[in-house]
Amino acid sequence: HPIISKKSGTAYALAATEAVTDDNNDGSGSFERRFGFFNAGVAPGTTFNFRLDLAGNKVGTNGGTGSTLKDQASSVAIVLKTSDVYYETRIIRAAFQVHDATGRTQVLTSGLTLTMTMEVPSAGSSQSASCDSPDATSGIGQCTLTASSSFFSTASDVSASVTVAVKYSGSSVAVSNTAAVTLVQEPTFAALTAAGMTATLPHHPHMAGDVITVDVQANTDGQALNVWVLEVSYDADVLTFQSSDTSALYTAAVVTSSAGLVSMSTSGMKSSASTSDVTSSSVDVVTLRFKAKTSVGVGTYGDVLGLSVKQMVNEFSIAFANDVTGQVNDERGGAQTAGQITVKELSYAGLFSYASVNELANVAPLSGDSDSIAVSSVVVYDDADESNDDVSSSTTCSLEDAFSSSSVVSVSSDDCTVTVSGAHLTGAGAVGVRISLGGLMTTATFRVWFPTEVALDVSDASLGAFMAHEDLLGASSRLERA
Repeated sequence: HPIISKKSGTAYALAATEAVTDDNNDGSGSFERRFGFFNAGVAPGTTFNFRLDLAGNKVGTNGGTGSTLKDQASSVAIVLKTSDVYYETRIIRAAFQVHDATGRTQVLTSGLTLTMTMEVPSAGSSQSASCDSPDATSGIGQCTLTASSSFFSTASDVSASVTVAVKYSGSSVAVSNTAAVTLVQEPTFAALTAAGMTATLPHHPHMAGDVITVDVQANTDGQALNVWVLEVSYDADVLTFQSSDTSALYTAAVVTSSAGLVSMSTSGMKSSASTSDVTSSSVDVVTLRFKAKTSVGVGTYGDVLGLSVKQMVNEFSIAFANDVTGQVNDERGGAQTAGQITVKELSYAGLFSYASVNELANVAPLSGDSDSIAVSSVVVYDDADESNDDVSSSTTCSLEDAFSSSSVVSVSSDDCTVTVSGAHLTGAGAVGVRISLGGLMTTATFRVWFPTEVALDVSDASLGAFMAHEDLLGASSRLERA
């Protein structure tokens, strides 16, 4: 009598191996065994197969290969990485995490689309962009949208909101929580009315260690700017000079720098440039890069950068501007003579958690073997360009409802491990585990199966012996197995 059993994966036998009979109840020489409960203890998408043994020996190759199915996402949560959006970048970025109805993050991706939508009530309009696919294990992904410049105001901040929608083959199945966004007031700058130059700093806050790019342009006041000499001063306690790139219109500038001062001059236009190229109210001159020192604290720093135009010379070698204080365009707008920057701290924006397996079968009452799974956690930062970090070793965990759930699972607070063992007395359709990091909190949900009834079934109640025929030299008798 052969025995069919699981070779790999998770599968529970629902009956003994039985002979397949036809309509006349005659044995056909075929055998079958029913299995089920494939998802318990493994992640969706896990493969399984079976083997056949006869008299304790494997027969043939493994067969019956299959895999557990992934369910559709039924919920999505978002964390904004950019709650304040600035006109010069206009990037809105959000991290999301999807779950199926059981709480698993390994969801079906066939036919799946996620779309982030920004609503701007004051404009009576909206804007949408497609999101990345979720990670196959954590269910975490990212959405990026470049806000239309028309939504920004030069008079005040503009309030907006962001959501993410989940669809399968065009049909909506879930919409995220709503996150508030502020489109920060667009700064405006005074136009130069005479020959001179402007130095434009980024208008958004920076973090210590960030590279700050400064673009210098010239208003030639109708003249052709052939040669220029300028100086850029900076606060050496806040910034360090990194590098510079001369405009493609001019020969590479000679640059000398010392702590707090960068001096630059060009010998003239490139042969490829025409006088019309260098006659304008916005002729590109040079781009400089500074770095905010890593030692700089959070705060607003005024007088960090100044521009002095020593000389502007036309194609006839006639100077048409000398010792002009340049205008600095910074986050304040208007017409400044000294630049200002704001340094912010990189902060946590939100927390996501997940487990590789969210459905456990507690068979310890039968086998004595406990089972456990670790909860992993990822923190999202409040910066569009900062990647998420694994903070699993820094979180603390607890049961959401310790009174009712402590008979189902145990949770270690330090390493966030969920365990089922012989100490537990029942199962549950949904056990919530609370994960905390500082002031952030999220949850992970587990389904736990528990045996409530035990039955014993014997594959063959009448056992005998196979006796070797006397003509079969060396053969021995064998006992039936059950």
